[in-house]
Amino acid sequence: MQSAAHANNEFRSKLFEEIFRDCYSFQEHNTDFVAFRIAGVQKLKRRLKDKLLGVMSSAGFVRRRYDPETLSHVLLATVDRLEGLERTYHRLQDDHSRQILRDVLRLRLLGRRHVKLPINNEQFWTEYNSVDARFLKKRHTIGPVMRWDFNLYELPENGTSVKLHSNPLGILQTFLLEQYAYRRIPDPICAGPGDIVIDGGGCWGDTTLYFAAKVGSTGKVYCYEFESGNLDVLRQNLDLNEHLKDSVGIVEHALWDKSGEVLTYDPGGPATTVALRQQSSAPAQTTTLSIDDLVHQQSLPKVDFIKMDIEGAELNALQGAEQSLRAFRPSLAISVYHRDDDWVTIPDYLDSLDLGYEFFLDHFTIYESETVLFARSPQRPV
Repeated sequence: MQSAAHANNEFRSKLFEEIFRDCYSFQEHNTDFVAFRIAGVQKLKRRLKDKLLGVMSSAGFVRRRYDPETLSHVLLATVDRLEGLERTYHRLQDDHSRQILRDVLRLRLLGRRHVKLPINNEQFWTEYNSVDARFLKKRHTIGPVMRWDFNLYELPENGTSVKLHSNPLGILQTFLLEQYAYRRIPDPICAGPGDIVIDGGGCWGDTTLYFAAKVGSTGKVYCYEFESGNLDVLRQNLDLNEHLKDSVGIVEHALWDKSGEVLTYDPGGPATTVALRQQSSAPAQTTTLSIDDLVHQQSLPKVDFIKMDIEGAELNALQGAEQSLRAFRPSLAISVYHRDDDWVTIPDYLDSLDLGYEFFLDHFTIYESETVLFARSPQRPV
């Protein structure tokens, strides 16, 4: 591990050097047309514009593709968090993680016209474009759900098969890229046979089925999901997998630091966000259940792995898991892209528990979303 002073100097110097370099670059082929539902004439216009700007850039014509006023506000916010970002950078255990932190920061500052993430490569698009050819069984089985028409897919997974209604992006991120496993180190951070996994934010069930296949018949996955539309699709996907269904328990509550609180929310599929304060305009309510109280209610002998993608409520949910973290030191895969402060506050909180957690960072799209903080503790009890 680097010394704190060296890591701080390296972080600032490399980040600023890369920002200045990217101000004068132009990036082609940096739009996910499928994820953002861009098709037809609009897709053709985008591609032609990219091609023209790319030719001009190659010829030496540089055109700024960001708004200076907006950039100024974002840069000031980044500077305000710089000390905390340096702490996170220093805690990261490998070069890949540290590069990801700088890359995503630069993308958020300058945008896709200037910054291309390393995941945007030939292998990524080969995998993306192969999803339907390799795994599609039937088109338009459910939908539209949140602008998506779902197809039926079947994938080999951990010696079994998984069937589910999903879309190409969900298949790519969950099963091919393995968004909730960190495999860039000799001893990967991932769920395995016999593990007890808490899937915070099960949504349509793709991650729940992924984990169920990994833990097998001797393990268990507790899936937190409360939004009715998400639950409907999730249950349909579980019904397609009778061999995995017994390994899954659905927890119809929101993850939070305390149990029994009533939170309002506006249904939004995978983007459903609970309100920090009661909002009379929100059309729906849910109650909370902390991880510590789930462990107590279910008399769980251990917790091996916790995944969270809960639209900005991750820090609250981790605070509601403190007893479980101290008792079991589970491995973690926590989304840190919903709130800018999460890159700082979540590692700070976990480090404050003094449980020896080591941190890694990875990113799973070509745009700003899907940055995941992985953590594990060598001090975990056997």
